[in-house]
Amino acid sequence: MTHLDTSFLFKLYVVELDSATAIAKFGLLSGPAAISNLSDVEMATSFYRKLPVAQAQRCYANYRADESQGVLQRVDLSAAVYQLAGSLAGQYAATFKLRSLDTLQLATALHYGATVLGTYDDRLKRAAQAAGLAIL
Repeated sequence: MTHLDTSFLFKLYVVELDSATAIAKFGLLSGPAAISNLSDVEMATSFYRKLPVAQAQRCYANYRADESQGVLQRVDLSAAVYQLAGSLAGQYAATFKLRSLDTLQLATALHYGATVLGTYDDRLKRAAQAAGLAIL
């Protein structure tokens, strides 16, 4: 399974540096990519913070449509994910300077058995590799 963080997801809906590469890599996946409830909040916040309202609404609608069509598969941020994130903070936050939401993304990927993480965040990338995940 591949888990996508917001830095990767955003590039699928808004043209920016590395969007073409992200889209190409995403197209190579076999099956849906995992996202979480956290992804919804981060995507909505990113769209509305960076784009005009009408464009943000379209991008968010496209993102939600991909989920409803099974392109993206939602996994829950359960108590077990938060517990794992707390443990990971002790292991990786100091070394890689992970922020809390990045630690939750990593914990979600690991908890649900992802073997690959799609991210463009350098700190999260290094922590995910240290945790044994491949990077998309």
